[in-house]
Amino acid sequence: MKQRELAELLGIKQAEVSHLLNGHFSRFTVDKLLEFLKKNESKSSYSDQSTS
Repeated sequence: MKQRELAELLGIKQAEVSHLLNGHFSRFTVDKLLEFLKKNESKSSYSDQSTS
């Protein structure tokens, strides 16, 4: 998945995705990081179901 696609999924800018991927987590609240995780998990669950 490209940074642009991940940004769309998470509802953030591509630059913010870059910060996440580079480990700059202090730029985000714990609540926001958990929100990203939930969005990513729901996307992964949907992808797994669509390939079965």
